[in-house]
Amino acid sequence: MGEIIDIAIRYRSVFLEGTIGTLQLAAITVFFGMLLGAVVAFMHMSKFKPLSWLAGLYVNVLRGTPLLVQLYIFYMFVPEMSPWIKSLD
Repeated sequence: MGEIIDIAIRYRSVFLEGTIGTLQLAAITVFFGMLLGAVVAFMHMSKFKPLSWLAGLYVNVLRGTPLLVQLYIFYMFVPEMSPWIKSLD
């Protein structure tokens, strides 16, 4: 048990940097998730049928697909389909 505490003390700056990065990423993700959710909700409530249908399709596809499959698609296929994302690396 003492070794774990020694490691935590020795690398506390690395742990703190990782914690701050994680909280920043979480805040950005929550913000854009809420923004996207609001846009899709307003689209779904729209009286313009194609817009409402598109929002319903989006929601049903995301609900019907397992999360691991969605992560795999976004991680593997989206960068292959859009070359400008690769240039960000």
